Amino acid sequence: MRFWPLLLLACLTAIPGCRSGAPGIHGRLDRPVPCTPQPSYLQVAARLRVVGVFTTWSLSAQAQWSRFVKVFSRFAPTEVQFIAVFLDPDQRVVDEWVASEKPPFRVVHDPRFGVCRRHVREVPVTLIFDDRDRVLTFYSGHVTSDTLDAQVRDALLRLR
Repeated sequence: MRFWPLLLLACLTAIPGCRSGAPGIHGRLDRPVPCTPQPSYLQVAARLRVVGVFTTWSLSAQAQWSRFVKVFSRFAPTEVQFIAVFLDPDQRVVDEWVASEKPPFRVVHDPRFGVCRRHVREVPVTLIFDDRDRVLTFYSGHVTSDTLDAQVRDALLRLR
């Protein structure tokens, strides 16, 4: 019992992930990563851009797609713009997907999509960019809608 203060001090200073304060946000980058140039279709007039990278054939991407659509409705388009990028090799498949889903945000087909000069190799990927083309959040894999919502809200708070 007499070592308890030392253990607490070690936890607060030396062990990663054992910090006091607000809990960490999945995918949040401590320092924003500059990422230019970007494709012209990512240039929008909003404080934040949430970019989801999907394919029509991946079950993980389909799960993330439903969460992406759900979170979209929680934010004003002047503050946050959502953009979906599909990596499918065939444009017709993406067009059929868009016709059946009727997403309320921009959908782009770009089989060579890359971020910060790196090609995206796995889906789904979610990125949050600020208005200065910096990556604030990068997450590979699917997350819950609550986590995605928290990522967007955290990014908005970081811009203030």
